[in-house]
Amino acid sequence: MNMFTAMKRLLANAMLSGQFHEQTRNSMAILGDRVDDLGEQIKVSNQGLGALVEQAELSRRKLDLIADRTARRGGMDTVLDRDPAPPGMKLPATAAPAPVRDGLTLLIPTRNRPALCLRGVAFLRAAGMTGRILIADSSDPAVIAPYAPLFAPLDADLVYFDPNMRAADKIAAALDLVDTAYVAQAADDDIVLPEAIQQCHAFLKAHEDHSVAWGYALDFGIDGAKFDLHGVRWSAASVDDATPLERVYHGVRRYQPCFWSVARTTAMRRSLAAAQSQTRIVFQEMMCIVTLAMQGKIARLQIPHVLRGPEISQSARADTHPMFAILEGPGTVFREYAAYRDGLIAFARAHGIPFDMAPPGSTVDFLDMVHAIALARELDGGMLNYTVQRMLGAPLGDIPATSSWPGWREPEPGDLVHGSADPDRRYVWRAATMRARPGEEGYISEDMRADVERQLEHYSLRDPA
Repeated sequence: MNMFTAMKRLLANAMLSGQFHEQTRNSMAILGDRVDDLGEQIKVSNQGLGALVEQAELSRRKLDLIADRTARRGGMDTVLDRDPAPPGMKLPATAAPAPVRDGLTLLIPTRNRPALCLRGVAFLRAAGMTGRILIADSSDPAVIAPYAPLFAPLDADLVYFDPNMRAADKIAAALDLVDTAYVAQAADDDIVLPEAIQQCHAFLKAHEDHSVAWGYALDFGIDGAKFDLHGVRWSAASVDDATPLERVYHGVRRYQPCFWSVARTTAMRRSLAAAQSQTRIVFQEMMCIVTLAMQGKIARLQIPHVLRGPEISQSARADTHPMFAILEGPGTVFREYAAYRDGLIAFARAHGIPFDMAPPGSTVDFLDMVHAIALARELDGGMLNYTVQRMLGAPLGDIPATSSWPGWREPEPGDLVHGSADPDRRYVWRAATMRARPGEEGYISEDMRADVERQLEHYSLRDPA
């Protein structure tokens, strides 16, 4: 019982007891009303204090970034930018603007893929996407220079960050430049569908208990003018359980990174700030995704959302994939995991999220078990044996890197081939994209295929430069 409830109850009992005269009872009733008013004022003040704390944290992070830029610490990951920026680009602002209710910004982090990035932005504008597009670029100056002037006519803000900056630090800094309550993110080598962004944005506005909304991710490749849609990569059901513990369990055991999604800006900022504490990219990513699940539900809308390109990651596999991290050195990975796990617990406590297991359970044991379930899916016995044989001296080479797209092949029985207004363009839907049945995860209906093709008609296959 709080102090104000106790005072009100005491006053009510005194009035009913008949111990006070009528005038006194009236005075006490007025005092009771004033107690109510005072309680409401303190409640509002506490809400305002919470907002001030959030703003202070943003300001602190921005001051840290400014200090980094001023210090010019050569070789450090955290340097924000360097002077001068390449022609046609600008450096980040020095203050984080306040979010605007209901607005949405599309943030595209990019590095050394200017043609793909520019083509994606041109597609979004041609397909009817409105609102701000923010490009967080950390390309080598010679790479971005020919393309930099071409973003402005597309009404896209191209902001330059130092090429040595870690991806997590760059995205966190770019998020401080987002002035809307919602943020969508897209990779520079993917094709994100603008209608999916709109639907996810509308869903979040209507569901305040959700922190993230996204749709299906499809794998694709392009051969000349032929779009080869060859698989459904991410389609696991929504993580919409009532408690943070349940959401973490289901989100990790069927882990799929909902980073390229639509999120509440405040939630994504908090999660990226937590991710910056990790050293390996795979733990940065998981810290971001799992803390988003702590903060709210994650909706999977049954719509195609993003087409994932075939480009091989610019980061080392041991930095981005748990299997290759273990092959590089399991002892180091397990120490990093312990720091990541402890960071999850610290995040929950710092933000007042109920995340403690009831006795005799242990939150640490719970997280270890849940992540063991996820790790078991990623382990490959063949790769482990191959690596051990190399350690024993077998003359074996490195495990080669592979693309998600095996390359073009002629349509086969079960594939669908659709034409286009452009006589040279074709959309090939492989049988693998149509395995799911209505009501199942990853089901791609005829109407969904038509929507994807209608939007892709705006995607130019020419080099934008």
